[in-house]
Amino acid sequence: RIELLEPGGTTLIMRGLNRQVTHTSILPLLDGFPPFVGRRAYDFVYVPWATNALSNIGLAFVNFESHQFCKTFLDALHKPSNRKKLLTYGIRSVGQALIQGRGANLRAILAKRGQ
Repeated sequence: RIELLEPGGTTLIMRGLNRQVTHTSILPLLDGFPPFVGRRAYDFVYVPWATNALSNIGLAFVNFESHQFCKTFLDALHKPSNRKKLLTYGIRSVGQALIQGRGANLRAILAKRGQ
């Protein structure tokens, strides 16, 4: 399921991620959609891991450099071939994250870790 993006939104949450996916192993997915091939349109990727560190928790967060880049990425996901790419990573839905922006997400992670 591809959810709607509110005006100004730049951060997406991907749900249902295969448990072995890391923040580096998801980069080919993010870099593989035209017009982003060969250009990173995002500045933050976070795949949280369980406290036992044996697997991720099934989520990924990606912040794009602009609302337009984020919207372009979401629009690309409507193509059947791109939906298949999502499924290879186990992703079953993509939508706007609650916390928006690189800085706000970094602060949230640090606060959660008590730093």
